[in-house]
Amino acid sequence: MKILHFNQHGALVGGVEGYIKDVSSALAKAGHTPSLIYFTPHSTEDLLSNSICMPVVNSANVTDGFFAQLEDRIRDFKPDIAFVHAVYQPEIIRWLQAHLPVVAYVHGPYLICPGSALYWRASRRVCNRPVSLACLMFAQTERCCFGRNPIRHLQQLLKVREFLNLYQDMPIMVGSHYMQAAMISNGLTAEQISILSPIMFEKVPPFSHSESTTILFAGRVVPEKGLHLLLLALATVKEPWNLVVAGDGDDLPHCQKLAGDLGIADRVDFIGWQKPAAMARLYGQCAMVAVPSLWPEPYGRIGPEAFYYGRPVVAFDVGGVSDWLQHNRTGFLIAPGDVQALSEALAQLLNSPTLRERLSEHAHALASRLWNANTHVMSLLTRFERVLNITK
Repeated sequence: MKILHFNQHGALVGGVEGYIKDVSSALAKAGHTPSLIYFTPHSTEDLLSNSICMPVVNSANVTDGFFAQLEDRIRDFKPDIAFVHAVYQPEIIRWLQAHLPVVAYVHGPYLICPGSALYWRASRRVCNRPVSLACLMFAQTERCCFGRNPIRHLQQLLKVREFLNLYQDMPIMVGSHYMQAAMISNGLTAEQISILSPIMFEKVPPFSHSESTTILFAGRVVPEKGLHLLLLALATVKEPWNLVVAGDGDDLPHCQKLAGDLGIADRVDFIGWQKPAAMARLYGQCAMVAVPSLWPEPYGRIGPEAFYYGRPVVAFDVGGVSDWLQHNRTGFLIAPGDVQALSEALAQLLNSPTLRERLSEHAHALASRLWNANTHVMSLLTRFERVLNITK
């Protein structure tokens, strides 16, 4: 089978692209042929060797000439199915639906939220409201959309409405029960939405215990990722520890200043974004991974990656995190924003190597059992075949 991915980015910039890279490798090993068309130029190596960039800045670039080029690409590759990921132009989705069998993987909430986060940044609360005209008010009062321009907010709202109309009859995959429920609350149906974890491992390495006292935070350094709360929690932990922050973002200067103000700057290493090989070393060297996200993670790729290396996770119970994190078995689920409970959980793990090893072993076993690449590919192909049989 020939599978043509469509995604905004063609480089390894986040979890979506990590999934495209992993699933394409697994599909190729199973005898299938994946390819990728993406829309944002970049200077790094493409995710797939047979990727094609068709630059799109906004909907104004999606012209008849663009679609003529897209038709040429499809004619050359002759895909059996289009596998849509994060595509931000409704016009492209509409065109694909008219020309190919289409399956979508909805990795995040941009289809159902004008601000793409389902998070009220001003009051630091998860937004559980279906998309509506009220979003325009919240965009101003909660700063949950892009900037403060009401015209742009209206444009984002109209785009979400258009996406929801386009996706009404499309087979959709999501990573978590949280995302499934969020899509259903916005008018899509349970029958069209299936859950398939965006994580797969071809082979989990042997379990190795860690004597380290290093805590790892990996991800964007923005307020909704909660690094500031992790720093506040660690400032009250009496056990020996150090924190490695692998990531960057707008909130980095604030977090660096906060670490200094709390008197813990000498125990926090801000090392910036890391390549996959460096991340593998960090996982292997740490004692545990912290995921203090406040926004509703659609899934939370960092957690299963930690399990792959046999590392327990301490996380706020938001979004899809509880789909993979079993409380007191593979880590600890903490009430969102509870700094004291986060501090106590971290201290408990640091203070008890026996507990940490037990949780680590369970986490490693879970990674081996749940996220097998062969099983994932079989599930994915079953969904593809179902769509192809319907469209024949």
